[in-house]
Amino acid sequence: MTLKNATVVSSAGLHARIVSMLADCVKDYAGTAEIIWGEKRTDIKKMLGLLAMAIPAGAVVTVMVNGPDEERMARALVNIVEETH
Repeated sequence: MTLKNATVVSSAGLHARIVSMLADCVKDYAGTAEIIWGEKRTDIKKMLGLLAMAIPAGAVVTVMVNGPDEERMARALVNIVEETH
């Protein structure tokens, strides 16, 4: 299991385009990938679940990845959260 923190940089928070990019990144991944924010957590493949979390700009989320090549997958997901506006 790999855990990495990421800060949401988009002024609109974790919006639909970013959520779509996250889901696309993991859609063929053999393992599991989740976003955790406070008490809330959801599978990254579940776009509606991510949008329902209503994660705002500046929030620090945790990316949790289990499976093959999890370190690379976690880095890719963190990059999307921290570099997409």
